[in-house]
Amino acid sequence: MSDQPPLPAGDPGLPEPSTAQSGARSGLAQQAGLIFFGNLLTYAVTFFVRLVLIRHLAPAAWGQYGQLLLVFETAAPILLLGLPDSVLYFLPRLAARSDRARLVGQTLALLAGLGLMLSLGQAVASGVLADR
Repeated sequence: MSDQPPLPAGDPGLPEPSTAQSGARSGLAQQAGLIFFGNLLTYAVTFFVRLVLIRHLAPAAWGQYGQLLLVFETAAPILLLGLPDSVLYFLPRLAARSDRARLVGQTLALLAGLGLMLSLGQAVASGVLADR
């Protein structure tokens, strides 16, 4: 047996976390868990949709789907101009509620404008695209 007294719970050199800090940690863990399970669900649905498509599409149609997906996944990050990421960066840094609303409104308006321009460009070029 040891003659030393038992160590106190926790690290004696560090102050005990306040309830606000521990609540913030659990809130952050909950948010991270939600993001994780949301991403997991997205990947699972994508996997099963591709399984169903590959079973029901002809090889030529599956190839066209793959090409369309390649073009979309290449063009989408370029055409979005990093706007969704900028909202996630700037939104927490804005203190006033009106500034937050203005940032979200401007971003949505810009994304809607970009979508409209892309749709109009596709409509104009649809004759050329259909012939190829």
